[in-house]
Amino acid sequence: QYHRSLRLSCAIQKYIKKKSNPSLLDIFIPQLNQIYLNLDLLTVMKKRVAILKGGNSVEREVSLSTGQSCYKALIRLGYNVKSIDTKENFIDELIKFKPDVVFNALHGKYGEDGIIQGLLETLKIPYTHSGVQASSIAMDKNLAKICFKEAGIPVVEHIILDKSFSLENIPFKLPYVIKPLAGGSSVD
Repeated sequence: QYHRSLRLSCAIQKYIKKKSNPSLLDIFIPQLNQIYLNLDLLTVMKKRVAILKGGNSVEREVSLSTGQSCYKALIRLGYNVKSIDTKENFIDELIKFKPDVVFNALHGKYGEDGIIQGLLETLKIPYTHSGVQASSIAMDKNLAKICFKEAGIPVVEHIILDKSFSLENIPFKLPYVIKPLAGGSSVD
């Protein structure tokens, strides 16, 4: 697992180095390394894992489902797991559990946008997920696409719609996807 993660990280880094300017490398390379380091923590530690799920975003139900699936899988692998819904005040419960690592199963706002990552870094608790900066950039689809384009990574055409848009004003042929600019999953 560790060697696969390391090879994948190196391959992505080589691709970005070929295609991008150094300033983007400063942002994405440390974040890639953080992702693989944190995933490896789960493989190696086999200790206390807190799963953060639920939350207050419109993607709450998706997150609860993700969290439950992760809980079952980690229990099967022999981890000491505590599932924590972040809808209410969860910080005391998290601190009391004293996890070796947090598995971030939160979706959307507060889970994928750098907020929970910042909290976990402040508490000095390792976690699975991208870091604060990469998460906040990736959550803003327009900003992420700008960064990817600058790095030479192909992206599909897109437009930003305001709340008054009509389907007739979309210049693309079907099929297409409409997603919130700063949301995760496609939701109704």
